[in-house]
Formats: sequence, C-alpha cells, structure tokens
Amino acid sequence: LSPDLRAAELVYPQDYIVQTPAGITETVTMQQTAVYRQGKTHWLYAPPYDEFWGDWVTSSGEYLTLAYPERDAEVAERLAADLDALVGQMCAELEDLSCADDLQLHLRLDSDPDALLAANEIEPMLSGSLRLNLPTPTLVGTPIDEAGYQVLYRAYGVRVATAVFANQSSYECCRRQLFFRALRDYQLAELGLQAWPLDEAAYSSALSLGFNGTVLRQWSFRWEDDSPEAEQVYLIIEYLMTQETAVPPIEMMTQLMDRTSSRSWLAIILPDAYESDLFATQFVSYIYAQSTAGQQAEPPLPSGTITLICDVSNDSDSGIYQYNLASSEWIDRFLPSPDDPGNLFASSVDGR
Repeated sequence: LSPDLRAAELVYPQDYIVQTPAGITETVTMQQTAVYRQGKTHWLYAPPYDEFWGDWVTSSGEYLTLAYPERDAEVAERLAADLDALVGQMCAELEDLSCADDLQLHLRLDSDPDALLAANEIEPMLSGSLRLNLPTPTLVGTPIDEAGYQVLYRAYGVRVATAVFANQSSYECCRRQLFFRALRDYQLAELGLQAWPLDEAAYSSALSLGFNGTVLRQWSFRWEDDSPEAEQVYLIIEYLMTQETAVPPIEMMTQLMDRTSSRSWLAIILPDAYESDLFATQFVSYIYAQSTAGQQAEPPLPSGTITLICDVSNDSDSGIYQYNLASSEWIDRFLPSPDDPGNLFASSVDGR
C-alpha cells in the first residue's frame, strides 16, 4: 500500500503454457504485478505512475543497445548481454548474413501498457528498421526461475532476430508474408529460439491432401494463416533446405522481393536443379520419405514375372518382354526379325 493508502501493488504468480525449442510443452510461472488506485466508490486497475518505474538506464553491447526502466534492471541487464550475444551468433553461424561494422540494433523496453498490444503487430519487426519497441518485463511477467527467464529471452530474441532478417534481406513489408515467415522460422529453429513446427502428422496431412502446385501460386498467404495449404509452405521450405544446390536462406528471403512468381523464385534459389515439371513429384517423394509409412521397410515384391507387349511404330524395339521381379531383370522373349519386322523370333530361355 502507498503511504496515503490510496494505491496498492499486487504481486502474484501466473502460469503459462509454452513450447520449448525441442517441441516439448511445459508450464512456467512468471511474477505479475498489478497496480490499483482508489476511485470514488471502489478500487480501479490503473497504469503505474512514473515513480513506479524509476529512471531510464541504457546498456550498450557490440551489436545491441538496450534502454530499460530502472525497475527491471536485474533482468534487463541479463537480456542486454544475451540478446547482444544472439546477434553475434547470427553473424557467425548464418550463411550470407552480412554483419557490417555499423550493424547496431536499438531496443527499448517500454513501460507503457499499450506496448503489450503493439507487440502483437508484425509490421514493426518486418519494416527493416533496427529500432524496436517492446514491452518491459514487468508488463509481460518477471521470471522467478531459469525456465521463466529462458521463455522471456526467447520471446525477445525472436523479435530481435526477425528485425535483423528483414533488414539484411531488404524485406519489403509485408509481401510474401508466409514464405518469409517460414524461412525465418527455419533459421530461428537453427538458433534454438523455437521449435520447427512440422511433425509426422504434417507429412501425413500433406500426402492425403496431395500437391498440385497451387500453394506455389499463393504468394498472398498471410502471416498468421494456419490452413493445411499454408502448412505446405513450411514443407516446401524444409524440402528446399535439403537441396545441396540451394542458395542460403537469407538469399531466399532477398529473392522473394525480386521475383514475380514462385516458379521464377525457385529457378533462382535452385540453380541448375529446378525443373518445374518434376518439382511436384520430387517434393511429394521427399514428404513421403519423412512420413511414418515412408520410413518403414518396403514389402517384398511378389514372385513371378510381368509380360509386356511393346508395339512401337517403325521401331525395331517392338516385341514381347518379361520382367523378372526376383532378379529385377528384363528378358527379351519375342523380337522382330531384322529383315522383316512383321515376323517375331523367340529368344532362348536365357534371353539370347
């Protein structure tokens, strides 16, 4: 309670269900702080006064400068060091990320409660600007243990990393949103900030839906789209990352802005390897290989042979052929006469 008994701070625990970078769901507890002030007839939930937050403090690292209210100094100082190290990790580990000497992010931990609503908007972190405004920990929830801190760090880290990706790829907000997000999420998973969302169920769903190339024409998928068709965008990105000839993810992001169609985009990011007529078949084959069915041993072929009559006009290859399933060999049974293609000659048992 305040000295005049007209204001009060209520501190209480709040549980949150989160997903770890390993894809495991767990519960973490954060400390929440609520401020109430006395109204004419009852107590009112109210934003804190400036005195509640204290003075503003600034911390500068190699890549990141953090401004935060004094009240959150303990957790903010650790965040400043860890987020600066995150940008350094991105520069060191992510191919094609150009970290110039003047790369410097400015992050402000805002004490205004409206910052909580603004944090849900994608435009600020996709604008290409390296200045971010995010809610300070007291507004989000102050960690009471290491698990809580890691959740908080990853939440800030995702937004910092996204701003760097948008800046380094010259992304124009907000075009090709879902393709950009999938490329971003793949790299966030590599950085240990969040789990890659695909699992066996996603592969099975894609197989049941089939792939007819429609998803490649949907450049307008929105950021938050979670339809089965939109999920195929993630499957495509995962498939592209397995191709040895593919360009790095940052270059893929950059090329999203420079290409007018998905086919021209694929042709650029898969140099010397992309054939539009075969892409759907190759993609589905990859998805099948990742599914439960695709990882099981194939049943043995039945015994016996397959007999085929092949009639090719004006072609000496016309004839009757047998395929031995056990030996995986073709045997010529009846072949046309070299002198008179209208006559067929039987070959010997061994195919001669």
